[in-house]
Amino acid sequence: MAEELQHYGVKGMKWGVRKARTGDINVRATRLERVAKGKGTVADKLVTFAGSSARNIKRSGGFRQEAARRAQNLRAQEERLATGKAKVTDILKAYGTVSSGSLIRSAFKKSDHERP
Repeated sequence: MAEELQHYGVKGMKWGVRKARTGDINVRATRLERVAKGKGTVADKLVTFAGSSARNIKRSGGFRQEAARRAQNLRAQEERLATGKAKVTDILKAYGTVSSGSLIRSAFKKSDHERP
């Protein structure tokens, strides 16, 4: 029996690179951009304010500047995911709520390395 390697992925896509699910990132960045321009709804402002610390708002120079900074960071994260240059933290933020600490802890669990 001949050994074969077959690829059923997306044509032109790099091996080992997952297609980015950037929909949530795009929605959050768009909301932050509306708030930064002063055109956000009350709900947009509440969500943005809840996700910002007072320290970051003060450091950025105000609420709208903090929203613009966060939107810029999300757009950069979206770009890294789309081009396959994502960091581990980018992937974890985009795909789930797993923290890098929990991944590290699970890598050292004894039960994961025992043979059945």
